[in-house]
Amino acid sequence: MMRLLTGISVATLLVASACSEETPSALLPANVSASRVPTGDPAGPRRRETDLVVNPFARDPMALREGERLYREMNCADCHRYSGTGGMGPSLVDGEWIYGDTPFDRFSSVDGGRTRGMPAYGHMLPPESIWKLVAYIDELKGKSGEPGRAAGEATRAAIGAQSPQGGRP
Repeated sequence: MMRLLTGISVATLLVASACSEETPSALLPANVSASRVPTGDPAGPRRRETDLVVNPFARDPMALREGERLYREMNCADCHRYSGTGGMGPSLVDGEWIYGDTPFDRFSSVDGGRTRGMPAYGHMLPPESIWKLVAYIDELKGKSGEPGRAAGEATRAAIGAQSPQGGRP
């Protein structure tokens, strides 16, 4: 029994030392201290396969019109405003994306929703429609010269002409 406990203790110490996050000084060149060793992948962030997914409807004028219609009809403007500049939901025209900045990331957000209030629309919209909506969102982002200012001017003007509130989302 004593041998078993001793074996377990030795194994525990070996595992603990192997899992240590400190870089052993013996493994470093003499002119480099352990505190100066960079952490993370030295080659930089790894690309995901989904980063290479291309929106099949990007820059298609008919798809953009359909995406704009879906943006209005699915009430995206309730949270993101007609301009995409954000309100209750985050801005869609600035460079800061919470769940990733690729077209596939935006598709995933619309399709499956997100935990902090973004509903899932995958059960209501076919993938082609979601891609068209993503194309429109990307177009909104491209229209903004300065984040949040010039985005969606034509959409706001069109809605202002139809809305009793003067187009204010």
